[in-house]
Amino acid sequence: MARFDKWLFLLAILATLAGGFFRTYNLDSKICWLDESYTLLRISGFTVEEILTEAQNGHISRVGDLLKFQQLNMDKDASHTIYTSAVEDPHIPPLYYLLERSWCSFFGDSVAVVRGLSAVFSLLCLPLVWLAAIELFGSNRVAAVATILMALSPIQVLYAQEARPYSLWCLAILAMSICCLKAMKLGKQWWLIYALTCGIALWIHPLSIFVLIAHALYVSILALKDNRYENLQPLAIPITLLSVQPLEKLPPQIKDTGDIFLLNPTPKLLLDLKSENLGNLTPQDTFGHLWKIEPTK
Repeated sequence: MARFDKWLFLLAILATLAGGFFRTYNLDSKICWLDESYTLLRISGFTVEEILTEAQNGHISRVGDLLKFQQLNMDKDASHTIYTSAVEDPHIPPLYYLLERSWCSFFGDSVAVVRGLSAVFSLLCLPLVWLAAIELFGSNRVAAVATILMALSPIQVLYAQEARPYSLWCLAILAMSICCLKAMKLGKQWWLIYALTCGIALWIHPLSIFVLIAHALYVSILALKDNRYENLQPLAIPITLLSVQPLEKLPPQIKDTGDIFLLNPTPKLLLDLKSENLGNLTPQDTFGHLWKIEPTK
């Protein structure tokens, strides 16, 4: 191995270690934003309508009363997570929420643990980036540079510290791409594996459809360029998946009127939801945001 390659490989290792540190550092101290609060709500198995109903009935008067809607609830099972996702989050398939719920059932439902699953998925992306670069370019140098960029990417670090499905989606896209490249070289068996990864990706995020389209175009262009028309047959896989993937419903509209609802507050904050005296409330008082919401009828 050339001296340059040794230093580049060492730099990739150091970048991977640094990326692991950045992804796992201070997981429990960052402000939890609105979408993460909805992830916690999906894990609990409750719906926003149930929370509003309890608030209107006077059962929620303190922040502590809201915590049960932000924690794993053993009275609710995975079917409730699927149901609430379908009703209130139809644009996000339930696979990530189910994985998050299983993760929390083993390791607890603290903020650090909930976000930790995304960090794990993000770390798993690093070896897949290396493999994807090898498949595409056949060069260890390119693979090392790609891994360094992925490890130290600010947007990847940000997504790794959010309790949202984007790190898992990135992992699925990389797996899809690697399987597509393998299938083009090795044939039939890898096309079946590719179909499986495509199905998983669609259960993570519906915008995986556009990755399928990109793969189909890539395979078509190379097949037509090399006059290898038999390679067009596997395009039936993405075409079939596109045809059976249902159109996602638009999320319900939310107006900026109605009852005050606090998502994922700090336990130290005592807030009467019926009170209009919110003048002294600061962003530091909340672990999340104040939102005025009223589901559209």
